[in-house]
Amino acid sequence: MSTTTRTLEQAISAIRALPERAQDSIGQSMLAAARQHRKLNEELSEAELQLDAGEGIPAEEVLADLKERHGI
Repeated sequence: MSTTTRTLEQAISAIRALPERAQDSIGQSMLAAARQHRKLNEELSEAELQLDAGEGIPAEEVLADLKERHGI
């Protein structure tokens, strides 16, 4: 198990001083962010394995798709 960073310890300490409702709200947001982060890391790991295997989409296609969908 990893240790908690100083920044996270400071945040938890500050959150403990808040009313319960605020603690619960922040806790739910933190859990959602942690789940999202874990999912993203899993997707990136899978993508890296695919690229290492020679699979994937050429960068030109990715950029064209981004331009079309997001106007980038």
